[in-house]
Amino acid sequence: MMAIRRPQIRGGRWKVPSVGSKARGKLPAHVFLDQRGRRYPVKVYRGGKWVNSPQGLMAAYRRAGQQRDRAIQQKALRRLNPIRIKQGKPTLPLKTR
Repeated sequence: MMAIRRPQIRGGRWKVPSVGSKARGKLPAHVFLDQRGRRYPVKVYRGGKWVNSPQGLMAAYRRAGQQRDRAIQQKALRRLNPIRIKQGKPTLPLKTR
């Protein structure tokens, strides 16, 4: 059986399997913000469980903003802001334009 290539953070960069690859298709749906379209992966596998990644959430927030996908952008911020508060960083505003 082939191992699943999981999203990873290496050297501060967010690395995920490319769109349309077999490895991306094997990831569980809950890893993505858009579960139907399997877009915006935001979780990493750490310590035997899937956890939200601040780098993945920030990447999803920025990419959704570029694509003008406000629903995904707000979903990313709802998950990201509690993590930023724990880290002592300022929260990001929800933009509704």
